[in-house]
Amino acid sequence: MFQVMLELDEEWAANESHRVKGNFDCEIAVSPIIATRRVNAYLAGYVTMMTLPGAPSLVLQDKPVWRFTAYFNYPRLGEIGTLGTIEVDAQTGQVIPLTPEQISAMQERANVIATRLTPQPVAIR
Repeated sequence: MFQVMLELDEEWAANESHRVKGNFDCEIAVSPIIATRRVNAYLAGYVTMMTLPGAPSLVLQDKPVWRFTAYFNYPRLGEIGTLGTIEVDAQTGQVIPLTPEQISAMQERANVIATRLTPQPVAIR
């Protein structure tokens, strides 16, 4: 299963209704399965082996992308917390590289989660 989102570059006035009209017609060359595999490999190689992508969302914009939420995944517990998002170009299949700052932030979040889940040693007297 995947979601399709259409990003609109429009202002929405506070306290007013807004008509959203969308029409799209484009061929997506990369399947959500292939995009998921690419994101899995990227996250394992650059962030941590404990990171898994959530369900893909197809975001229709100038260049369509598959967008994933990256989750910290702990054995036997599953998805524990959100680390960030990552995208794959829906036409070429290339992962849109995260910046070093984004990778560092995801790793820091993962470390915080892992530290809370790991029992702390107790000093014996």
